[in-house]
Amino acid sequence: IIGVAFAFKASSAPSKYQPFAQGMTDNGTKFYGAFWCPHCQAQEKELGMTRQSLEKMGLYHECSLASGQGQTQLCIDAKIESYPTWVYPKEFSLTTNLKPTICEIQPGPAEQDASCKSYGSKFFKTWVFAVDKGLTIQSATEPKHEGDVWTYAAGSRTTGEITLERLSSFSGVALP
Repeated sequence: IIGVAFAFKASSAPSKYQPFAQGMTDNGTKFYGAFWCPHCQAQEKELGMTRQSLEKMGLYHECSLASGQGQTQLCIDAKIESYPTWVYPKEFSLTTNLKPTICEIQPGPAEQDASCKSYGSKFFKTWVFAVDKGLTIQSATEPKHEGDVWTYAAGSRTTGEITLERLSSFSGVALP
């Protein structure tokens, strides 16, 4: 009984990343996901919080219907095409000497990189960088690109799993 009580107490302890998640909520960062999505579950685990607690604080937005088939109107309106999608309220920058694969709005030109069929968007131009498991950034506007710095406008988004360090950099909220 003591072991079960200790395990319950440990699992219900607040995450050290709770202030980080709350800071992202407070600044308008949004995390769109689906309950059945393993990449979303990985993001929740990395934050040390449940989907329900992230949703309660206003950071997480469920896109899947309860049946697992179809999408909520909120996510249709937000043009969410894959999970997880993180939307940032402020301009953010990525510094890398790697040249991205750039995917035009889909269906794009026949001569574009074949990976654009997987990573491209029917709403946004997409930049795929060979960092962090293939970081993808979608934007309605062209980023500023000077040297190794790519700067994306407010409202741009990343799709797929993203490291907490990148979330911190892109959201402007410091990690604990």
